[in-house]
Amino acid sequence: MRTSSALYGATAQTYLQTIHAEGAGDRLMLVGHNPAMEDTARLLTGEGAEEAIARLLGGFKPGAVAVIDFDAASWSALRPKAGRLAEFLVPE
Repeated sequence: MRTSSALYGATAQTYLQTIHAEGAGDRLMLVGHNPAMEDTARLLTGEGAEEAIARLLGGFKPGAVAVIDFDAASWSALRPKAGRLAEFLVPE
């Protein structure tokens, strides 16, 4: 696990740059604050499950989790709209 205070108050573009630099392995979990988390989820999502997209468009509430699948060969190759929103979970 790595932490970075640079993400506090950062933009979606900074989050994407962090993913490029820090991503490793098959999975990556990014935890942060809004509006950057919502902006990043929207930036990376090109398509997805209709219900999940509708929930994302309703706002990224505290504790929400966006599960985005990618076909990219590496995290450094990740581009905007390259992901598929598989799930968007919002706590009750």
